Amino acid sequence: MFTKRKVVTIALKDNFKIPYVRFLCSIFNCVPIGNTFSENLKLFDYLKSILNNKGIIHIFPEASMWPYYRDIRSFKKGAFYFAVKFEVPIVPFVILFKKVNKIKKVFKRQPDLKIVVFSPQYANKSLDPKTQIIELKNRVESLIKETIDKNHSYEYYNYVEDDAT
Repeated sequence: MFTKRKVVTIALKDNFKIPYVRFLCSIFNCVPIGNTFSENLKLFDYLKSILNNKGIIHIFPEASMWPYYRDIRSFKKGAFYFAVKFEVPIVPFVILFKKVNKIKKVFKRQPDLKIVVFSPQYANKSLDPKTQIIELKNRVESLIKETIDKNHSYEYYNYVEDDAT
């Protein structure tokens, strides 16, 4: 995030209670999603001021981050709502994992990362706002999913679904 523009990251309020994550939240200028309507109105006004001053808002549309997960989970509509409401693009990116070669494996266990940044995706203004949000969300999800499928991201960690839920 080497830019002169202000960059904020949206995070769940509970993340600010976890010691190591709280530290990361401070480094990455995170702002919490409120628990009440009035808290979220304040957040909305703050985000509007960031965008009005040419700032950048970073949102994980999956609403969570699973380390080394090689697929995507269904996106929430929030990031796409902001893009439509404020008439700004979504700049999607995906992190792909590659198995380390034998020489690197001596020094490194984690997979190599490749970050793919896509061109800005704008809402289709010929549609009504609710449909714009859904269409933009589906388009970005498809773009990322196709890239993951095409590049065969390496499975470093296997997430297993819990049958108890």
